Amino acid sequence: MGVRVFGIDTPELRTKNACEKKKAEEARAVLMTLLGKAERVDIVNVQKDKYFRILGTIVVDGRSIADELIKRGLAYPYHGEKKPKRNWCK
Repeated sequence: MGVRVFGIDTPELRTKNACEKKKAEEARAVLMTLLGKAERVDIVNVQKDKYFRILGTIVVDGRSIADELIKRGLAYPYHGEKKPKRNWCK
């Protein structure tokens, strides 16, 4: 079972928009690289979202995964409010 990263919205892998899909693949690659090189991974503030999926704040070697993805332009802050339409390719 996977853990969704708390506090962010990322581009969708399952989309017909080629540019958004490319950004989603880039976000996944960054995540896999950070996790693959990690000496320590902590999942804190574990909870369930409105669809009963597991959410958590993921910290890799003292750095927030959410903050890292936001800094790289591969995620936006999100805390359950209605999501605006995102142009991931601008």
